[in-house]
Amino acid sequence: MKKAALIILLSSVYSLFSQQNTNVYLYDIVEKNGVITFENMQAIANTNGYENQPSFYDNNTLIFSASRNGQTDIAKYDINSRSYEWVTNTPGGSEYSPLRIPESNDISAIRLDTTGLQRLYRYYETGQDSVLLDKLKVGYHLWDNEKQLMTAVIVKGKMNLMMNYLPEKKNSTVDMEVGRSMHKIPNTKLISYISNAGGAEIVSSYDPATNEINDIINLPASAQDICWYDEKIAFVPVKNTIARATAKKIGLTAIQTFKEKEIYNITRMAVSPNQKYLAVVTDENPEILLDRQVSNFNAMNLEGFASCFTDSVSVTNFPSDTLYTGANNLKDKYANFFAKQTDSVKAEVLKRFMISDMVIDQERISKDGNSYTQAAVYKIDRGLISSMSFIQDNSPTDARNEVALKDQLEVYNFRNLSAYASYFIDNIEIVDYADDLTLSGKEAVSKFYGDFFEKAKELEKEVVNRIVIGNIIIDEEIVTIGTGQFRSIVVYEMSNGMIKRVSIFK
Repeated sequence: MKKAALIILLSSVYSLFSQQNTNVYLYDIVEKNGVITFENMQAIANTNGYENQPSFYDNNTLIFSASRNGQTDIAKYDINSRSYEWVTNTPGGSEYSPLRIPESNDISAIRLDTTGLQRLYRYYETGQDSVLLDKLKVGYHLWDNEKQLMTAVIVKGKMNLMMNYLPEKKNSTVDMEVGRSMHKIPNTKLISYISNAGGAEIVSSYDPATNEINDIINLPASAQDICWYDEKIAFVPVKNTIARATAKKIGLTAIQTFKEKEIYNITRMAVSPNQKYLAVVTDENPEILLDRQVSNFNAMNLEGFASCFTDSVSVTNFPSDTLYTGANNLKDKYANFFAKQTDSVKAEVLKRFMISDMVIDQERISKDGNSYTQAAVYKIDRGLISSMSFIQDNSPTDARNEVALKDQLEVYNFRNLSAYASYFIDNIEIVDYADDLTLSGKEAVSKFYGDFFEKAKELEKEVVNRIVIGNIIIDEEIVTIGTGQFRSIVVYEMSNGMIKRVSIFK
C-alpha cells in the first residue's frame, strides 16, 4: 500500500509540470431546496493546450496557468465580460498554481525556470516580481494570511507539508507525504489537505493556531483533489462526475454527472468565495483531440496536426511493425505527404470505438480521386496521441470470416471448449494488452479458456459493434459473468475463415 501511495504522490508532483492538454471550464452553482446543480458551462480560454490550476482572485475574476509560445504564464479571466488577459510573460520560466496574496492585489505562483530552478514567487501589480521562499522547492501552496502560508515542499521525491512564517523567515513541518490539494475550510480557521501516508487518501484538517490535526474525510484511492462548498460539504471529482463528501461521514454521494462532451476527467476544482461559481479542470476528451487531428489533416495544417501528438510518438503498422518514432519524424513524413498532394485530401471517420486510453477509428481516406478504408489505433497519454498504429488490408474480404466468428461466439456462450478452440489456427497468438497476457499456440489457449469456462458458470458474450478491414475484424464486445459486465475491443486477424491472431483491449 505504501508503494502505491508513493506512486500516486510522485505522479502528482510530476503532473504539475507535464504539459498535457487540459481545459478550464466555469459553471454556475445553483442550490434549490438543498439540491446542488452546476449549470451554464463557460469555456475560459480555448487555448487547445495546457490550462490548469484555477483559483478565484475575487468573486468575478479567475486566475489560472496556461501555455503559450512554449511556456506557461498566468492568465486572468473576467467572468462578466467573458474575456481573459495575460498577467505574466516570463522569458526563461513558467508559472504554475497562481493565488491572490491576502490583503494585496499581488499574485503568488510557483516558477519553474528553464535551468530547472523551482521557487515560489510574488508577482506585483506593477509587473515586478521577487522570490518569496528562496531555499524551498515548493510544489503547491496556500495562504493562511498575508504573513504565513502552507506549502507542499518537494524533498527527495516526496511532498512534505510545511507552515512558512514570512516575517520571521521560519518554517515548521506539519505532516509528511501529502497530496497537492490544500484549501481553507470556509467559515472556520482550519486548513484542509490530503494525507497520502499509509496508503490511504485522507482529508485532514489543520489548525494553524494550535497545530491540531484531525482526519475528516476518507477518499477513494483515485482522488487527488477536493474543494469546499461550505464548512460541511466538500466536492470530490470522480471522472466526469462531481460527488459530495461530508465531514465525519463515510462515503460519497454523486451530485452531477456531466453530459457535456468536454467534461471528460475532472482533475482540479475551485469554488468562488460567494459560492456562485465552480471552476473545473478536465483532461481533454480523446474524441475532441482526434476530431481536431482529423480536421487539421484535412486542412493540411502541418503544425496543427503535429500538435496533437507527443514528442515521443510511435507510429506503426498494427500490431508492432514500427514505421518511425518522434514528433520531428512525424512532421517530416506528413510535410512530404502534404506537399505531394495535387488535390485535396480528406479523412472521414466512419466508426469510433473508445476504451480506457485507446481509441480505434475506422477511416475513409480520399486523395487523388481515389479512396480506401483503414483503421487507426490511437493511444492517448495526458491529452495527446502517444502512438498511432494503422490497420490496413487491401485483400478481398473472405465471407467465411464473419461466419466463423458468429459460430465461435455461440459455442463460447455454451462454454464448449473443443468447438471454441477449433476456430483457431495451431500457432494462434492471443495478446491481452490490459492484463499483459500472451497466449501462444492452441494448447495454451485451450488450457486458459478451459479454466475460464470452468470458473465462469454464468457466461454470455455479445458483439455490439463491428469494423471490417479486409480480413481483419474489430469487434466491440460485452462479456457478462454473473452480475458483472466487462467491455473490450478485440481485433481478429483472419485467414481462410480461421483466427490467426487476437488482440484484446480493455
